[in-house]
Amino acid sequence: MPILTYSQDSGLGRIMRALVPSALEEEPFTTVFTAHHAVLLKTMALEGRGIAWLPRSLIKDELSAGKLLPAGSPHWHIPVEIRLFRQRAALSAPAEAFWQVVADKDAE
Repeated sequence: MPILTYSQDSGLGRIMRALVPSALEEEPFTTVFTAHHAVLLKTMALEGRGIAWLPRSLIKDELSAGKLLPAGSPHWHIPVEIRLFRQRAALSAPAEAFWQVVADKDAE
């Protein structure tokens, strides 16, 4: 079964390898592509080149449209919580703009 994996330096790749190592041993997987970014793995999965662990937030539209489907058993699903931290002191204008976007999204 072709699998699309994250590179060793990828944060999602480290999470996946730490939490699902036994799942990769259950079936005869062959890594066919490695990338650092989930967006590239998403593109490859949409082209039918293999299966990939992708953030649900990145593929919600494709799941709704039936373009991508969940693969594997529920123990393959990896819950991830993302938290952002910043210092209290004022930051550069671009950094403050970023935090404003984050605050606006959090208020939604």
